[in-house]
Amino acid sequence: MQIKTILNRVQKFNSFVYGKVRWAKGEQEAAIDVELRPRKN
Repeated sequence: MQIKTILNRVQKFNSFVYGKVRWAKGEQEAAIDVELRPRKN
C-alpha cells in the first residue's frame, strides 16, 4: 500500500491533496516528508 493511500484513509483533508512523499534528510531518526497542497477546484 502506498503512503498517500494510507494517509487518505486515516487523515483525509477535503480542501487539500497529498503531493510528493520522500524520506526527510538530516534527521537523526527516520522521518517522512509529505507535501500537502491546496486542491485545484
